[in-house]
Amino acid sequence: MDTLILPIIPGIFWILATALTIVVLIVMFGFYMYQRQRLKAVVRDANNVASLAAQCDMLKAKKDELIQWINEQKAELDRLTAEREEQERLRAELNRLEQECASKEQNNQSLRNEVGELENQRYLLTQTFEKLEKEIEDLESKKAETENIKARLAELKKTLHDVSNELDQKSRENENILRSVTENSIKLEALTKEKISLERILMDLRAETQKVREGTEQARKNAQLAQDKVRKLSEDLSNVQYQIKDAEKELEQYHSDIEKSHRTLVEYERKTEELALHRQSLGEEIQELNLNIAAYKEELAKHRKAAKEASEEAKKLERDLENKRLQWAELEVRVRALQDKQYALEKEIDRTKVPEAEDSLRPYADLLEVQPDCLSEKTFPAGPMAIKDEIQLLQAFKERLREENLNFSERVIDAFHTCLKCHHINPLTVLAGVSGTGKTLLPIYYARMMGMHSLVMSVQPRWDSPQDMFGFYNYLEKKYKATELSRALIRMDPFNYKKGTFPMLDGEWAQDRILLVLLDEMNLARTEYYFSDFLSKLELRRLVKNPQNERDRQKAEITLDTGPEKEVNFRIWVGYNVLFVGTMNEDETTQTLSDKVLDRANMLRFGKPDNKTRPSQINIQEQEWAREYLSYTQWKSWIKKEIDHAPWANITTKWINLLNDALDRVGRPFGYRVQQAIATYVANYPLVEENERYKLAFADQVEQKIIPKLRGMDLGDNAANICLDEVESVIDELGDQQLADAFRNAREESQVLGMFQWRGVTRPLEDNG
Repeated sequence: MDTLILPIIPGIFWILATALTIVVLIVMFGFYMYQRQRLKAVVRDANNVASLAAQCDMLKAKKDELIQWINEQKAELDRLTAEREEQERLRAELNRLEQECASKEQNNQSLRNEVGELENQRYLLTQTFEKLEKEIEDLESKKAETENIKARLAELKKTLHDVSNELDQKSRENENILRSVTENSIKLEALTKEKISLERILMDLRAETQKVREGTEQARKNAQLAQDKVRKLSEDLSNVQYQIKDAEKELEQYHSDIEKSHRTLVEYERKTEELALHRQSLGEEIQELNLNIAAYKEELAKHRKAAKEASEEAKKLERDLENKRLQWAELEVRVRALQDKQYALEKEIDRTKVPEAEDSLRPYADLLEVQPDCLSEKTFPAGPMAIKDEIQLLQAFKERLREENLNFSERVIDAFHTCLKCHHINPLTVLAGVSGTGKTLLPIYYARMMGMHSLVMSVQPRWDSPQDMFGFYNYLEKKYKATELSRALIRMDPFNYKKGTFPMLDGEWAQDRILLVLLDEMNLARTEYYFSDFLSKLELRRLVKNPQNERDRQKAEITLDTGPEKEVNFRIWVGYNVLFVGTMNEDETTQTLSDKVLDRANMLRFGKPDNKTRPSQINIQEQEWAREYLSYTQWKSWIKKEIDHAPWANITTKWINLLNDALDRVGRPFGYRVQQAIATYVANYPLVEENERYKLAFADQVEQKIIPKLRGMDLGDNAANICLDEVESVIDELGDQQLADAFRNAREESQVLGMFQWRGVTRPLEDNG
């Protein structure tokens, strides 16, 4: 087989071929880079052309805008010329108005002088009225003194009658004693006569015996007969002697009885004389009292006549005072109308003086100038309440509810009242339960009848931020859209909005009023979204040592959303005279409250309603409400701090520790805030010092704060059952039978679900503590 022979190529050719290949690749790479750079340049030029075209279009648009602006400026110049002419006319009108204002000011001054005179007259009338009241009090005291004298006279007459009866009784006893003495004297005389006859017989017998003895010898024959006769006579003599001795003893007894009766008679005669003298003195005293009574009657008739005249004069003065008050009110209305007109004129003057300046507060007119309906002086025109006692006012509220056929247990009313008094440590009071149990009616009637301003805010499911409560800045209209709550709070702020800086607010009168804010159906939306931050601010108020210090109180103030420019920063200090109450229905459409809200709130849970506790259907707007307001100063005087040395302090501390240990078993203990809140609640409970009512107060706190923490607890866990047992033992010690029964029923019903559920306590109307 022939073999294939390959020619040998020299190495130099291989080197040349490799070099040529490399050169070709370098040339191709350079050509590629060149084309790439050229393509980038072309693209860059195209971009520059597009940019120049866009700039050209923009310049054309600016040219059109400039032409339009020139036209607008010409129109503005024409308008300014017309306005200048109008301003000249307004200046003339203002000069005329200033002259009119000067004349009105003179009239105002005369009215002020007249008001001053009326005030002086009112002061004099007040002094006269006080003087009349003092005279009436003196008459009342004299009347009471006369009544005392009459009572004393009646007692003396009764004493005289008793003495007369005693004298009659003693006289009858004396007559009986005298009759007995007479009978004894007769018996004594008869016995004396019988003794004398017996003595005579004895003497005869002795003489006869002597004769017999002398004639013994001569009558020996008759001796035996004589001895028998002597023996018989001796026996008779012995019998007679015995009879004489008995008679003598009986006579001695009669003598002692007579002497004793005589002494008793002498004593009775002495007492009779003393009683006669006492009767005579009593007669003289009664005669003197009758004279005094007659004098007092004459004086009382005079005083009554004077009092009647004074009462008629007082009524006349009251009518005059009422007329003066009406005139004063009319003058105040006229003065206020003139002041409003003057303010409007001054505002118009300021606007005309600086027509081109932008008013920085104009976007917030809805907040500053619109008056809130919930905070009006006309709500309580009669001034502060005359009733100062807390228990008296609370009892009047309960009686008014009964008159209106609004059936709430007194335990519920006392608990709601106490929760509001503890708002400085628990800023929120929640009324929870099924629908239709009167949760909304109770706070509304409480505010109206107790003299508090009220605001009802219906929570919507879309609420998701504090802006839904306080308002927001509308960026399209460039205006702040305020709510009733923000309008009321900014006027009740005593620190940030002085009258000199914000004259349109005029909120100084409101700073001693109380506002109750009701968040109706507050759990339709998530409470943590719209209320949680605000609730934290309310709690931080306790850490502010000096609210008058701006830096100190700033951490507890809320800030309104005033827009992007922030030229005006609205910060609001929410005082303790603003009370917050929320209602929540418990059904499938609502949200539950978090532990953060529960720890900072007192929750009153309304149980299943019955026919006895069902509120009546009453139109709230048609009721007659209190015309006097409860001042915040008076409200503060009712609030008590927790009392460490109170009689119930040790036992309540023991119960708190037992409950906290029980909740710690299931990992749900509570902190110092809850302990302090419970102690404060007990101290502020109405009439807590009486009849161990501190147990009722503590039972309320167990229902409001402790049992809600047990919801959803797994009953299959042994620690959970031990916890429930310990809580139940504390409830049994409190003596609240309704709470104990409800708790046991809740445990039994929860066994089916496997987790603890709590539906509240139904308080009967008779459960008044």
